[in-house]
Amino acid sequence: MRIENEMTTKSVMNEFAERIKQYRINMQMTQAELSKKTGISIRNIVRIEKGEDTQFSNIIKILYVLHLQNNLDLVIPDNSMRPTKNKKNRSRASKIKNKKEKKFVWGDGKIN
Repeated sequence: MRIENEMTTKSVMNEFAERIKQYRINMQMTQAELSKKTGISIRNIVRIEKGEDTQFSNIIKILYVLHLQNNLDLVIPDNSMRPTKNKKNRSRASKIKNKKEKKFVWGDGKIN
């Protein structure tokens, strides 16, 4: 299944869970072996494969063991690689100012 914008968070988690499980099975690895290689408890491996919440670091550990770590760059692409007008790295967001906006002054009933 393709992950689409309209999917709920739970649906996306379930899809990730199924993909992780299928990769593990295709590598002929048991949940116990995955647990040992990642350092994640078997209980958490089972929870992850059911689509339950987990720490992101657990997903990263699993991706490394399943040799899928190169795909992490696709989750949040490097911002410096984006073709933007302004190449300056921003440190914080700010409100866009609309210079055409006219101020209202209380009491005079006019817009300046």
